[in-house]
Amino acid sequence: MKKGFLFGAAALAALGVFTLASCGDAETGEVLYKAENPTTTYKWDRNHDGKLGYVMMIGDKGHNDSNARTEGCRAALKKLGKDLNITIVELASKEMKNNTGATWDATTAGDTMGTWLAQFGDQLDGVVSNNDGMAGAAYAQSGWVKGLPVFGFDALPSAAKDIHDGKLLGSITQNGDAQARIIAQLLRNFAENDTDPLNNGITKEDANGNKVQRCNVEYDEAERKLLVPCGPVTKKNADEYLANSFEKIAENKGTKQLNVLVSIYNQGDNFLKEVYKPAFDAYGKALGIKFTYIEGNGADEGSCLDKFVNLDQYDAYVVNMVKTESGSLYTSKLTGKNAEKPLIFYNRQPFAGNKVDDATMSFNDKTYYIGVNTQGSGELQGNMIYDWFNDNK
Repeated sequence: MKKGFLFGAAALAALGVFTLASCGDAETGEVLYKAENPTTTYKWDRNHDGKLGYVMMIGDKGHNDSNARTEGCRAALKKLGKDLNITIVELASKEMKNNTGATWDATTAGDTMGTWLAQFGDQLDGVVSNNDGMAGAAYAQSGWVKGLPVFGFDALPSAAKDIHDGKLLGSITQNGDAQARIIAQLLRNFAENDTDPLNNGITKEDANGNKVQRCNVEYDEAERKLLVPCGPVTKKNADEYLANSFEKIAENKGTKQLNVLVSIYNQGDNFLKEVYKPAFDAYGKALGIKFTYIEGNGADEGSCLDKFVNLDQYDAYVVNMVKTESGSLYTSKLTGKNAEKPLIFYNRQPFAGNKVDDATMSFNDKTYYIGVNTQGSGELQGNMIYDWFNDNK
């Protein structure tokens, strides 16, 4: 991928791109950029009408990551229109929520894609999805047009294979395996009363020679979070990405086995199933940690909270909430000695309104969030899409 460009708040405003908080789903036929005397010869302009028409699959309008990906892609496409002198039209967008309220729903995405294919015909020049599960459901449709560009997010192993095969044009890895690796190392460090738990075995080698190798790790002290970068996965690097799954680390099982309770917001979430859980199990084996999973339905916080029980038998808690504002519902269940144990949030950072939930994140001195730079991830996906259309015109 080329060096690309970044969109901060000022740049987004200058481009005239509104956030989802202000405009919600785009209306059918919303013009992001109007070109005067547009170019009509680009290969991906299927009907050569001087317009790039695309659809947007939104995961969860209440999720910061989902919003950032949508905003980043809209901004990149608008810039593409200006740079290539072509009108950019968001033909339709939809939050993929099923009838039970579960978001990021691949079945809903597939059904919606079938409708869009019939509705827009050759006006449709591309598909942008907030994740790979919804993207995969799009090109699994019987009416799918071979060669229609579709872009995802998460770089699931299955999606990376589809990138290799040319079904998916690109995705963004969240380095979920590195996130799981950090969580496992952090828990082992806490258990051993490590004097530098945020760095040993993570940003620098520990006594066993272990250190996160896949990517850099940044610590945000103000918000008590450890962040890994995202990166593009395209045809150029999909094979290399598939060949490097988990890091090899020296065993460090410490003074005792740790029993850790892990909540997963939705049992059907592809990213957590294909990336996080296998990584937890792999690194847990090396570091003497037994992870026990509870899984929700993706719609109701109670589907996880009702299983967040028998807490005395665990040494730590790793929480993936259904809703980002639910942090206090978990901390309220941790009382007595359990309130002193490590509490790690991942994949969904606790928020209160539009700000980080400081009360939850300061629950105790072993409470942290592990994730990615949310805004940066959306910009990367936008960059990747920009590059593809620019390079294949």
